[in-house]
Amino acid sequence: TRKIGDIPEGSVVVAGVDPSVTNFTAGVVIALKQTSSGEWMRYLVDVWNVKNLTGDGGDNHMGVVDFIVEFCAAYNVTTLCVEDGAWMSLINNSFTLRTKLHDLGVAHYPIKATEATVGTEAIRQLSGLFNHRLINLPGSPASKQHLANMVNQFLTFTGQKLHWRKAF
Repeated sequence: TRKIGDIPEGSVVVAGVDPSVTNFTAGVVIALKQTSSGEWMRYLVDVWNVKNLTGDGGDNHMGVVDFIVEFCAAYNVTTLCVEDGAWMSLINNSFTLRTKLHDLGVAHYPIKATEATVGTEAIRQLSGLFNHRLINLPGSPASKQHLANMVNQFLTFTGQKLHWRKAF
């Protein structure tokens, strides 16, 4: 019955972003809440895959910064992890981003993408959370449609070095 955007009361809200100024910027928001048995339930709140985010005057980097700040404010995010790499440092080191996140009370962590964080081991650990029913997906009809691409990506992931989208 839960729909996209619903956050269970008493949850801690965490977000992750894979930024891109010319391609797709991917984002996910998760709410974490401890159960009465002491386990942590993870509630998927929302996901995005948005192309060509542009800011004022066509400044792509600021378009991504604005996107990050807007969803952190909308979902009351407390912790934000943003992929960090060569050009992604421009976004992570943006004074505007850091200032706005500070004003919102968001802890910002740049994360280097490595084989350990995005490889088959990371997917295996994620599948364990699903197998133990520690991830709750929104279940309304509109939410299921919104999540269809993400679910398809998980179902078609092969675990090989070649990313599934490049296999077609």
